[in-house]
Amino acid sequence: MNIESIGTVFQTQQNENNNIDQQEFIELFLAQLTYQDPLEPVDNSEFLAQMAQFSALEQARQTSQNIENLLFTTASSQASSLLGQRVDLGNIDGVIKAVTFSEQGPRFRLETSAGEFVNDIPLSQIRQIISQE
Repeated sequence: MNIESIGTVFQTQQNENNNIDQQEFIELFLAQLTYQDPLEPVDNSEFLAQMAQFSALEQARQTSQNIENLLFTTASSQASSLLGQRVDLGNIDGVIKAVTFSEQGPRFRLETSAGEFVNDIPLSQIRQIISQE
């Protein structure tokens, strides 16, 4: 999911094939315990290290998700605050008339001074806020 703020694009990538949830980890761990060599059982410290490592990975995943949600909320707030604002895109300027939200982030509809509409403008293309209409 790409999340934009003014002038910057943040990209988050998730590889679904490498994600393992807590239930799958427990199932794998129990299978490991079930089929271990009874003459050489898993050491308790190794067991605790695996559990601690998984716990740390799960916390990191949750933190990453929370940061992604925060970035999306910030981009949405920035986008909403631009409604009715006169902005400069570098080559044209006009008033932001509408904002839509998609997986690519917020997109704007701009009305130029000639009365023409320009659609699908990403937040990163806005160079300057000129004034409020």
